[in-house]
Amino acid sequence: MHMQLLIADHFDTLASGKVLAVGLFTDRVVLLNVPADAADPSPEVPFGIDLGLLITLSDTPPGPMAGEISIHPPGSLPPVAVLRFTGIGVAAGYAANVMTKLQPLLVPCPGIFAVHLKLGDDVWSETFEVRVQRQPLPLDLTAAAAASQAAKPVLAKKAARKRTKA
Repeated sequence: MHMQLLIADHFDTLASGKVLAVGLFTDRVVLLNVPADAADPSPEVPFGIDLGLLITLSDTPPGPMAGEISIHPPGSLPPVAVLRFTGIGVAAGYAANVMTKLQPLLVPCPGIFAVHLKLGDDVWSETFEVRVQRQPLPLDLTAAAAASQAAKPVLAKKAARKRTKA
């Protein structure tokens, strides 16, 4: 059996059987956009993010199957999600999809997260990365406007001096 992991903001199955991905993280790197002055996520105060996971299983044995998906943060922290599923395996040459919405996935720290899929005694793993991206603080437009207004008389006086010298 083979496992492939895709991560997006949202997955949906269309009537045709195709899977629609919205906001696909093609490199499996999830950016958490936070203000520049925000504290880093921690186990005590994790960041929450809504994610969709699509796990494609190929060459599964036909017949009923039951399994578990667990998502492990970096280090020795406990799993941030454990999901159980049941379904039907498919014949060789075909694939089965397991889709889930993590709303929210609590992120205790940035780094490499492992996704483990367990079927019976067999375990498959894939990874994705979570990075924190700092956003610049918004400008204080009131202070900027006040500074601009205060500079105007000074500039006007300099301009007047240049005119009188010429």
